[in-house]
Amino acid sequence: MDDLAGRMDAGFARVDGEIAGLRTEIGLLRSEMHQEFRSTRTESRHEIDGSRTELSASIEALRSDVKGDIDALRTELKGDMDALRTELKGD
Repeated sequence: MDDLAGRMDAGFARVDGEIAGLRTEIGLLRSEMHQEFRSTRTESRHEIDGSRTELSASIEALRSDVKGDIDALRTELKGDMDALRTELKGD
């Protein structure tokens, strides 16, 4: 019986040691995961900020182009209307 009890105690001690090792390993993995998540979040923020800046610049360029086109159309229409008025007055 004493031999069986000794073997059981040794087995439980071995299992306790393995569990402690697994807990340590899980703790390290958790730390690594948290660091990776933080790193990914930071990287994503930088990429999103860069995309936002590019998008803002593109929108501003497009806005400028459209404004230029509208101004050109206004000028053209004004010229056409002035020419039409002149024609109508001349009749």
